[in-house]
Amino acid sequence: MQFEQSLKELLPETAIGVKDFRTLIEKSTVIVDKSLLIKEFLSNKAETQLITYPRRWGKSINMNMIKTFLEIEVDNTGTALTPDKRLNQAIFSSGKWNYGQKFPLNIWLEQKIVTDYFGQYPVIYITLKDIRGNDYDSMELQIIEQIKELYQQHKYLLRSDNIEDEDKKQIEHYLSISINTAMLGRSLKNLSRYLKQHFGRKTFIFIDEYDTPINHANLKFKNREEIEKTVELFRSIFGNALKENPYLEKSLITGILRIAKADLFSGINNFQEYGILTEEYSTHYGFTQEEVDRLLLEYKVPSDLAQDIKNWYNGYNFHGTEVYNPWSIVKCLAAFQYRVMYSKKAHEQIKKDILQSYWEESGNVEFISGLLKASPVKDRISSLIEGEPAYFILRPQITIHDFNVLRTLTSGSSNSEIKQVTIDLLFSYLFLAGYLTPLPDNMHFRLPNNEIRQEFAKKLLVYYEELYNVDPSLFSLATSALQLVLSNKDSNKVGELIATLVERIQELMRHFPDLEKITENTITEHLKEGKQLVHASEDVIHGIMTYIILQVRTASILASEMYLGKRRADLVLIDNSNKKAAIIELKYNKTAEEAVDQIKDREYFTILKKKFEVFLIGINIKPDKSVQVEYEVIGL
Repeated sequence: MQFEQSLKELLPETAIGVKDFRTLIEKSTVIVDKSLLIKEFLSNKAETQLITYPRRWGKSINMNMIKTFLEIEVDNTGTALTPDKRLNQAIFSSGKWNYGQKFPLNIWLEQKIVTDYFGQYPVIYITLKDIRGNDYDSMELQIIEQIKELYQQHKYLLRSDNIEDEDKKQIEHYLSISINTAMLGRSLKNLSRYLKQHFGRKTFIFIDEYDTPINHANLKFKNREEIEKTVELFRSIFGNALKENPYLEKSLITGILRIAKADLFSGINNFQEYGILTEEYSTHYGFTQEEVDRLLLEYKVPSDLAQDIKNWYNGYNFHGTEVYNPWSIVKCLAAFQYRVMYSKKAHEQIKKDILQSYWEESGNVEFISGLLKASPVKDRISSLIEGEPAYFILRPQITIHDFNVLRTLTSGSSNSEIKQVTIDLLFSYLFLAGYLTPLPDNMHFRLPNNEIRQEFAKKLLVYYEELYNVDPSLFSLATSALQLVLSNKDSNKVGELIATLVERIQELMRHFPDLEKITENTITEHLKEGKQLVHASEDVIHGIMTYIILQVRTASILASEMYLGKRRADLVLIDNSNKKAAIIELKYNKTAEEAVDQIKDREYFTILKKKFEVFLIGINIKPDKSVQVEYEVIGL
């Protein structure tokens, strides 16, 4: 036991995927202290607050933290525990580790908040994140079961002397799940009334992931009437619990999207909503640069690898603040620690192993695959992958009608005549879901980091595979060949490695249809013959090469159309650990020599050559899909 305690003090650990705040504290030696969120929430004058952020940005654990701070701890008879038996106090009074010692969380230093609120209130806490189904009936059964579990947590109410027998019969109905839709609609309000009767204090109500069932119904249900029934059910549950409820002290609701024009929160007194578009609460969701720097220090990540991690996962910028996705950072650090402890791999291999798309493991962007079938959308997504910003008018809320439009788009049944207003809707959805970040004008948006760019590129790869029967492994082989060029330390092998790169790109291009210039005649001819056509331009080649370089995990910086000096280079890779960089210029039906000459004439390499050995790589692809590569190396 003493050894285990010593090990805990020595090894940094942040619990991953835990559902409650107590477990996070008990299983972690390193945390990011967001506890001052409690003070901001309690100080806010709104009776009901809705906070929307992308998934895995800390919404659930933050809500559970507030619930843990406020809740009255009771025994199985509903009697409040004496101070010496309470578990929650230790969480806040000594929940942080620092060099083997424990320290209080920041909120514990706010004595007035602690005195007035800590352990003082009954709490209702329910999460709807798993409420899904194929139809309304299956979804209703799931929410009934959820309500039953909620009432089980307060089963002691059946023994309360402060609750009438008739109310206890109602509680028994909720416990036996023998309830009708009307009772289900009143379930949270009724429970708040019972808790007020038992404790003599109003109740805090917390509803996590409120929008999950409705989003799921809108995107998956086939029957329009069942979607309406789903909306009506939650309108009833939320309305009864939050609208003019005399037993409610304060409430907090979280979700990914603000669903407009569904009347879910209409008529609720003193209602306020916050999210990535507002400054309120902005420091409490996501990790700031300062918080990430401290985590990297606690985990003893070498400085060069720490910079690589930041380069891979940073990029979100809200209200002038650099923000990271917490899930990705914590998963990456856990992967780093495991490999340091149990693996003897070299630094470069560790770097390649840990820079993964962790956020997408917890969900996915499968809907993007359907969008790629619509040419205007595919073109914009391709541009985003290549580093270009997207322009659209941001819509901060999504309506039920909007879900129908998105459903049609993601089914792949849309034709090329997609209006700008639909593009605005789609990319607003991507932004609100966490896949885009705004530029300073708040009208142009880009993919935030390499993690997201890589996931979008994978979906584009699947599109190519399905449309042109291109084997994805061919992209990987080309990436590996390029990676070997960058990591090579023997100048005598450069020519051989470049030759292999040419072979890999050549093999990949063979699987694409013929490259041609598109004219009115060629379109007519191909439509008649039913042939596939790829636009023969540097844009198409650029897209293919962008995907190849995005997979180079050892690179610290990956950029498309990057400004070097006064002009933009096609593709740029920088590998800090190997002190190497590559500038790649692409041509179609010209010469590779012209591409290298362009790099030299425009002096793209001037800035980079001061710190890196720079590869100037020109790639030309001819109409017959043959590949020519020329290169020069400029030393430090």
